[in-house]
Amino acid sequence: MNMRREERARTPYVDYLKPIITDGDTGFGGAIATVKLCKIFVKRGAARVHIEDQSSVTKKCDHMAGKVLVAVSEHINRLVAARDHQFILGVTNSNLEGKSLATFLAEAMSAGKTGAEFQAIADNWLSMAQLKTFSDCVIDAIKNLNISEAEKGRKLNERMNYSSYKNCLSNEQCRDIAEIVGLHNFFWD
Repeated sequence: MNMRREERARTPYVDYLKPIITDGDTGFGGAIATVKLCKIFVKRGAARVHIEDQSSVTKKCDHMAGKVLVAVSEHINRLVAARDHQFILGVTNSNLEGKSLATFLAEAMSAGKTGAEFQAIADNWLSMAQLKTFSDCVIDAIKNLNISEAEKGRKLNERMNYSSYKNCLSNEQCRDIAEIVGLHNFFWD
């Protein structure tokens, strides 16, 4: 570093590594392994996971000849597993629809924001977004329904019968289950 210790102490901390984009390689196995890998990355704060379409058995660097790609269906299964796993956090504040963190940060960069201003914009978006897993959003929506406690309990149990974590359902399937238990037009992005 070019700054003296005193200068570093006065300089606000900026995390230049956000957002983290991770290398998920080939997913290290089938859909279940890919889900587990993505869960670990998400828990560690990753914003994106890159999953390759090469065979994990014969994997080679991009510049080398002799790469073997997996079948399109296998790669799609990897991507669906990575996208739809139940540990992804989504925005629950409908006022932010279409206004991702990336959009806010790009606008801030275009406006010349740096350092603490940039971090404040990211922190503000995160607090406004009210991030939750889809499952937690459904549970909260059921708890906020204007129905009896017994009916809420029935709906929560019905939801659990369909969508336990071990079922590894896609987001589309989870949305269908939310409809089945009576949740219509609730927001999670």
